[in-house]
Amino acid sequence: MQSRPVLRVVRSAPAVDVFELAGEHDMASAPQLKMALKQSLGEGRGIVADLSDVTFMDSSVIHVLFDTDSALAGQGKSWRCRSTPPQSRDAGAPDHGAHKPPLHAGAGNSYRNRRNPTGGA
Repeated sequence: MQSRPVLRVVRSAPAVDVFELAGEHDMASAPQLKMALKQSLGEGRGIVADLSDVTFMDSSVIHVLFDTDSALAGQGKSWRCRSTPPQSRDAGAPDHGAHKPPLHAGAGNSYRNRRNPTGGA
């Protein structure tokens, strides 16, 4: 069962936008994310990407995130990415440190969240 992609932008601390993504994101949702990130970049706002509720993400979305990283680096800035906390990872999964998201390679150039690999409830 596919989960509808959700993108919510929350203006939090002064000059910071939090991009909350949920569900499955692919080339159909990538342009919306790209436009929203471009707007924040144009306004000089800081960026936090919350991917903790993403169940699927393909390479087009990852490409948008890498482009954002490059654009921020060009401005001498960085961004933050939130993901699932380490305690909610699979018990049998190796712990690679809290800084790495709980994603693993899926078929082709896509990634699925270990917490919910099918995208269903």
